[in-house]
Amino acid sequence: MFKNILFLLMTAVCVVTAQTWQNTITLSPEITLYAGDRIDLFTNQDGNHIIVQQSSQLRYFLFTYNGQLVRSSVIDNVNESPHLSCVTGWNNKVYVIYKKGSYIYAKRTENAGQSWTSITGREMDYSVSNGLEVYSDELYVHMAWSEKYGSPNHYETNYSKLSHSQNYWTDFKQVTDYGSEQGGAPSITVSPSSNRIYVTYNTRDESNPYTVYPGQLKMRIKDSNSWLNPETAHYLSVWRGNALVDNNDLFMFYYEAGDISYPPGTFDYHIAFKSRDKDDDNDPWSTAQNVTSGTFEDINDKYKIDIVKTENNYIHFAYSGDQYREYNTSLSSAYDFGNGYNQRIDGNGNDVYIA
Repeated sequence: MFKNILFLLMTAVCVVTAQTWQNTITLSPEITLYAGDRIDLFTNQDGNHIIVQQSSQLRYFLFTYNGQLVRSSVIDNVNESPHLSCVTGWNNKVYVIYKKGSYIYAKRTENAGQSWTSITGREMDYSVSNGLEVYSDELYVHMAWSEKYGSPNHYETNYSKLSHSQNYWTDFKQVTDYGSEQGGAPSITVSPSSNRIYVTYNTRDESNPYTVYPGQLKMRIKDSNSWLNPETAHYLSVWRGNALVDNNDLFMFYYEAGDISYPPGTFDYHIAFKSRDKDDDNDPWSTAQNVTSGTFEDINDKYKIDIVKTENNYIHFAYSGDQYREYNTSLSSAYDFGNGYNQRIDGNGNDVYIA
């Protein structure tokens, strides 16, 4: 069954406090896709950059803020799991990063998609992955990805970075190389003010394909030039975590399994988040705030949470396919933006966009 991409804009209508959602725009016939296909969204001064895998092609689209198509192009012929591709950027530099076979490729544009420069591919030791995430700051694109080792079956999480002025990846690090650590499904965020990189991963045991229980949520921090020892960000059964930094706090959003029963797939979960001082490793995590609950069927890739921080230091997140909330010292009520899949969120200034 084909689906359309629906596009929503929330604009700041006075200073920083009053915001309102604009009318929903349907981005068709330019983009039509299956419900399980992954999209990704990056917003800058040129508009909204969207990638989507269509008919074994990874395609790029640029839309204006009011949903008018500016241009589109084919990035590459890709027949991969569609959740292993990202679009990100900083100011006028926009990157499409994606897995293809046993390489991670990237292309960069500095003229809003009119032309692209290819980045030297980052070769993988093992070509199976369950996660590829990126984060951009003023100097670099930071990337975390997993690779599934064959004997025994388990995931390891890696890190590398790309300078905006270079065409190759540097500073490779196997994040899970401490002791007997292992884990996949990574996420990554950066605190430029404290020169810290935060990589999270899930320690679920993949050696047994019938494992029901998810693993612990682990985090490893690169502080300046040193990788600190890994820490447990959440002890209970967690499927995936996403971290985000604001001026003072490190926020951790995660899926936590609740009542687990047999057979697999019959348990409940909830999305929660907690925070701590981003520069104090001894500061305890706050008590978790529950965002929503649901069933196992809701937490596959097409529903995963996506987060953005706007210039006014509000944290905005979209989840469960059709829900939006924001956080600024307190959690807002939920806004239902319609029956969707694969929701993505980004912002420019204090404006917020959901695709």
